[in-house]
Amino acid sequence: MNVIMDYILIVIFPYGIKGAAFATGLSQMTTSSILLIYILTKSKKLKFVKINNFFKRVANIIYIGFSEFLAEVSTGISIFLFNMNILYLIGDDGVSAFGIISYITTFVTMAMIGFNQGLQPIVSYNLGKKNYENIQKAFKISIITVFLFGLAFYGIVNSFTKNIIQSFVKDSNTINLTIKALRIYSIAYIVSGINIVCAGYFTSIKKIKKATFITALRGIILIFILINTLPKIWGVTGLWLTVPIAELVTLIISITFIFKLKKEQRDVYKKN
Repeated sequence: MNVIMDYILIVIFPYGIKGAAFATGLSQMTTSSILLIYILTKSKKLKFVKINNFFKRVANIIYIGFSEFLAEVSTGISIFLFNMNILYLIGDDGVSAFGIISYITTFVTMAMIGFNQGLQPIVSYNLGKKNYENIQKAFKISIITVFLFGLAFYGIVNSFTKNIIQSFVKDSNTINLTIKALRIYSIAYIVSGINIVCAGYFTSIKKIKKATFITALRGIILIFILINTLPKIWGVTGLWLTVPIAELVTLIISITFIFKLKKEQRDVYKKN
């Protein structure tokens, strides 16, 4: 619905940004309406009911889901920080280049988040059954999968860089700038999925603080620090290196947390 309405309201009818906004809102309303109609008329098991201890349950949901919330919010924060610094260092062409990179990166990130969302209910279900072997298998499969997909996305983006960018813009200066930027920025695709899955994994096993720290580190803290330091050292190249370095540093932290968790689990198994 979003893609179709974007085409209708931007290409066929020249409503520009207003058309894009309306298309997004309409697509969300369409999905919600279908779900609501199903719940009210067709569903036998999923119903609206009165909730006891409402505020306590909501507070618990907010606490558990804060890491995922932060992951979404951090995208907007990082884009804002990048645009401010790009305007200062490069100008309007840089903002255009980053806009293209953001579109491509959003597609890649959503794929990784999809794997994460698929992993979480499996881990939570097996945690409840105390089937720790299945948890380890699911986590291992997810890590391998997102790593392979990250490599694939990196390979595709760097093999067809110019073709991909030309589908967005035709200006030669913007194209050349975006090619250089995307080839540096896309290094992050290789490891970003691992960090996303690790954060989701910790959420699923109720290690909320670790999940939140990983998400905040890669999405806000390191971005803020690196985007204000790397350009002073390496100029524009440092700007595009911000996200890859942030993801690599976070990866080291994530791996450290995973190994520490495994050690704790081994100690528990020995006691039992």
